[in-house]
Parts: sequence; structure tokens; C-alpha cells
Amino acid sequence: MAKIPDQIGKYKILSHLGSGGSSIVYLGMHPTLKRKVVLKKLNLRGKKSFYESFLQEAALMMDLNHDHIVKVYDHFKEGSRHYMVMEFVEGVSLDQFLEKADSLNHDTIRYILRCCCKALIYIHERKIIHRDIKPSNIFISNKGDVKLGDFGIAMHGGPLDKDNENTPESYPLVGTPAYMAPEQFAGKGRITPRTDLYALGVTYFELLTKQKLFYGETLDEMRRAVLKGRHPSLLFLIRSYGFNSWRIIRRCIFRAPILRFSSSKKMLRALRSFRMNDESAQEDLSFRIQSLSSKSGPVKRKSESVGKKGFSQVLGVKETTGGRLGGLVIVSVFILLLGGSLLYSGRFYQWFLPDKYGRFLLELTQDTPGDSFPLETLELYRDEGGSPRLLDQWNEFAFEKKPLVKRTGFYRLKVSWGNRVIWKSFYLPPMTEQQDEVLTVELSAPPLLSQLLEIDLLLSDGLTGQLLDPDGHVFIQSPNGEFSPLSEESMVVSGLEYLVKADLPGYYEAEFDIVLEFYQNSLILEAALKPLPGQLIVHHNMDSLSLKINNRKKIKGGNQSEDIEHFGSLNMEGGSWLLSPGIYELTWAGSGWKEKQKLTIRSEELVVFRITQDENDLPRFDIDRKQQSLGE
Repeated sequence: MAKIPDQIGKYKILSHLGSGGSSIVYLGMHPTLKRKVVLKKLNLRGKKSFYESFLQEAALMMDLNHDHIVKVYDHFKEGSRHYMVMEFVEGVSLDQFLEKADSLNHDTIRYILRCCCKALIYIHERKIIHRDIKPSNIFISNKGDVKLGDFGIAMHGGPLDKDNENTPESYPLVGTPAYMAPEQFAGKGRITPRTDLYALGVTYFELLTKQKLFYGETLDEMRRAVLKGRHPSLLFLIRSYGFNSWRIIRRCIFRAPILRFSSSKKMLRALRSFRMNDESAQEDLSFRIQSLSSKSGPVKRKSESVGKKGFSQVLGVKETTGGRLGGLVIVSVFILLLGGSLLYSGRFYQWFLPDKYGRFLLELTQDTPGDSFPLETLELYRDEGGSPRLLDQWNEFAFEKKPLVKRTGFYRLKVSWGNRVIWKSFYLPPMTEQQDEVLTVELSAPPLLSQLLEIDLLLSDGLTGQLLDPDGHVFIQSPNGEFSPLSEESMVVSGLEYLVKADLPGYYEAEFDIVLEFYQNSLILEAALKPLPGQLIVHHNMDSLSLKINNRKKIKGGNQSEDIEHFGSLNMEGGSWLLSPGIYELTWAGSGWKEKQKLTIRSEELVVFRITQDENDLPRFDIDRKQQSLGE
């Protein structure tokens, strides 16, 4: 490892923070502000594009001033090296945090996402697209602040155009494959703010599950997984994390950008539909970060650990001789704890106010066997004649099955179960009437019912657009692995994953992995099928012979992978090529002659040219045609 410099520019270097493929990062000290800063050194030479990208990141970030974005203070050049001076976030990146910490509670996860959304709103309004949202670019400070950083591949000025496209001379891809949207893999995809929201949805999934949404052992496998939407079924999110969490993630990761949230503001609004307590979430993050960074073990909160100190020291009260004041404090604390216990358990109301308070139990039931919607939100209102007054609110994680004590009277419950909302009112009698009984209010969860699908099959020739008859040629694989014909009358239900196969004579077989969510009730399969090729073979005895197709020496072939077919000068062995069905112009040339011909190639047809030289050294063409099977 190279020696760490003592000074760079006017900044004293304290330590080496890390290195990447293109930069080295140091921790430094500002000479006058006496504040720790991060110095990022560009570690590549020669290519102008690297310097331009580095300076672009510095220029972009120096203009940004937001609570949830890492600040850039300066950039400069010393010798032949470029440097950027940034805010030092004393804490960890989100990926480091996920690796070391236990599972986050859901309020804290949503707090992190809301902070990221606020940062995205800020940059998107300035026509900046980050293009690399992922846990390692999200930083959490010891105070629980969340900041978005690393704008090294950010794009300024709207949708991607030719000037913004990366070429093999710069980077093979722009972004991190596991978090890239389909349009980032598709070379000419249009990059928009919805690209960032896709990555944030993938990050949301990882925060909940601590698992990657997409996997691939190679870059090509990852690309195919993203482009085809191959990821685990998200239905378990409903059961484990709630309908709203599933809905937000599902909306973010649609392959078609038009189906995603239209803006980061709308995603933030969806995240605010949950119960929010950002102050508590920030405190939870701060505590966890400090626990991870503490060398002596987990950090203890003062309120949770008395240690060897007495109660008087914890409460900030000075003890007097004889400990009288300390004794009074202990007695007061005991009385408060006893009173709180009585209030919490409801015994206080049962003993002292039984005619004014009642007890009830909210019980979640299930009418039918099988999976059901989890509780999304439950709200308790007091019915006071006018507008009901909200008293309590629970979600699927905060709800506990235990008796509640409230003042006697009429109440209303609003229950949200996925796509169903239920209002239920009830009267709570006083405990004097209840005696030892507890009023039970049953809430029945609706089942997750699969739906019968409406099916439309539209198959066409991928070259001509001609519609094809799918009857008897499209098959669906059921969950038990068996294939059966698929038609518009087939009994196919939602909530499952299927493999659909189109196998028409004269066309390459096409397969489609289809994941149907439980709420989807229509399947439209529009498939443009690639026809099987014909084969062109040439035999000749000419002294010299060359061939061009459509005035070119190479064209895209007709096999499934569309390999390039090469023409030009032909040796005495002639040649053989697979060509897609269509009409071609053949240009033949030899010593002192040239001839053009039109040739129609049909699917699975073999066309053989035999070219012989006559007594005048001119060519004579014989053509044979026959059908053959190329489908294997």
C-alpha cells in the first residue's frame, strides 16, 4: 500500500478511508475550520472522459445544498491530480449497516426511505438523475441523519441523449447491475427520474428482507433477470410486511417506467401513508450506529442503565445526610410505577371508576381457511354525535391482542385490509354492567382469493406482422410441471407463476415466464415470433466468384441468435448461409462480368445455386429448391 501523504493542498491528512477503481479517499482536517473533511482523489490518468466525469460530479454537488445530500465544499488540482473536498459523515454507509446490524424496525426503514425521497425530490427538480441509488451510496451519521452521496455518474439536463450515452471506451454499463432499471441495461433506454425510483424500490426490498431482489452469477445473467423481471414473487411481502409495503415496492419496480410512481413526491406521499415518528426513528438509528462503532460493546442508553449509580444520581438529585431526600425520591418513584402499572392494566378504572369505563378486546378472525389479507391499519374513533374523534391507530406491526380500557359510550372502527375498508361501530358498556366479562369486537379478515383470468392471445410473424392462428400451438405449464394447451377459454387463475410456450410450425419456439399477482384478472399475450430461416447454398467451378447480398458483404443471419453471415469472395468449396425469410438482391461478380438477381427465401426452404462456367467463360446458373426441417 502506498504511503499516506501528510498534507494535500491546505488539508492535513489524518487517515486513508478507502480505495476504488477510479479514486482514493482520505480523511483530512480543514486548517481554519478545524473540521474533518473527506478528500477524494481521482486515481486514473490519460482519459479525458474520467476527468470530465470527476469535474462534473464536483460541479453538480457544489451547487447542491440539502439536509439529506452529502455536501461538497471544494475541488482543486495539485500537480497532475484532481481532488474533491466533501462533508465527512461520521457513521457508516447503509450497506455496512445492513451487514452488521440486526433487522431494522419498519418505522426506521421508512424514515430512511423518506429521507432519500426528499433528496431525490431536490435533485429531480434541478433536472439531475442520480443513476446509482443503492445502500452503499446512502450514508447514516452517528446522529441518525440520512444522506445521499456519490454523484459520480449522475446525469444533468433531462433524458439520456447521445452525448450522455456510455461507450465501450468509457464504461460498459452506467450504474450497479443489481439496482439498475431495465432502461439502463437497454443501450438506448430513456433515463428519467423514474430510473432512480426503481433503484429505491429495489433498496426498499433489501432493507426489509436483507436479501437482493435480483441475482445473477454473471453480468449477462443479471441483465436478463432485470430485463425479464425475474425475481422472487413479492406476495410474501403482503403477509410479512403489509399491503402498503408490497404496493410501494411493486409500483417502483415495474419494468415499464410509465407504470412506476410518476415522481419522487408521489412516492414520498405513499411512504407518508404509514404512521410516522421520524424523531423516534432517527434516535433508533443513532443508537444502533453508535452501538456498532463502540469498541467496548453496545452503547447503553442512560435511561436504560443505572449501573452503580443510585436513583438519586440518575434523577439528578443531590443526596442529603441520612439519605432522607433519596428515600423520598425512591418512594415517589415506587408510587409512580405502581400507579402506572394500575393504569396500564386497567385495574385503576375497575377499582375506582367502574361506572364510567369499560373494557373491550379487538379480535382478528378469518372466515375462510387459507391466506388472508394482513391488517394494514386500524383506527379507533369515539362517536360523539358530530365528527368522530380519532383516539388510537395501529398497523400490522403495532397491533397487540389485549384488552383496552376506554370511557363508556359509542365507538367506531375503521379497518383497512389491502383493497377492502370496513367501518364498524359498537357500544362499550361500563364495567359495572360487564362484571367480569370483556366485550369482544370481532374483525374478519378477507381472504386472498385467486381470480379467473380473461385471456387474449395475439401472435404475429415478427418480420411481416401477419397475424397467426394460436389454436393448439400455445401451451402453459401449471405449478405441477405439466404442459397443457392454452386458449382464451382456459381456466387460469391469478396469484401463481406460469411458463407459457408458443410452438408454431415454421417459427422458433418462444417461452414467457409470467408471474400473476392475486389481484390481476386479465392476461394479454402479444408475441411477435421469429420465423425459421431458409438456407442458401452455392456450388461453383468459376475461376473467381464473389457474392453480395443487398449490396453488402455481411448481413444479420436467420438463426435464433442472429449471428452475422459473411459473403464476398467465394472459394472453390462455395458457401452455405442461413437467411431469414424475405426477398433479397444477389449481386454476382467474376472476371469481366457482373449480374444481379432477385431471390425469395422461404422458411425451412433449401435453395441451391450451381454455377458453372461455359465456353465463353461466362456463368450459367441452375437453381434447385426443396423443403427441409430446420426446427430442430
